[in-house]
Amino acid sequence: MIDGATIEYRNPAYADTTGNAIQCEIDDPEYGWSFFVATANDVTPYGPVLYERIKADGGIGPFEPTPQPKRAPPREVILSAEIEELKTRLAKLEGTMKK
Repeated sequence: MIDGATIEYRNPAYADTTGNAIQCEIDDPEYGWSFFVATANDVTPYGPVLYERIKADGGIGPFEPTPQPKRAPPREVILSAEIEELKTRLAKLEGTMKK
């Protein structure tokens, strides 16, 4: 059983802008180092204890939002670029055939 008062944790940082959740890694006895988000009203029996312990220890990193993935260009843009590339290749081939 995990004990929030003694379990090892590392890399604490706020999990949101409210400061009501702290993400960290815990050294789970069964699974090893695992991602965990602790809150004051956590559903696990050790979460609130760990949350308060991390707050008391200090050194909590700032919230860093997950960067949004870059969107792929629209299909029309990709196809247009491919068509232009094919036109260039065709022009080169036609030039070599005329010689």
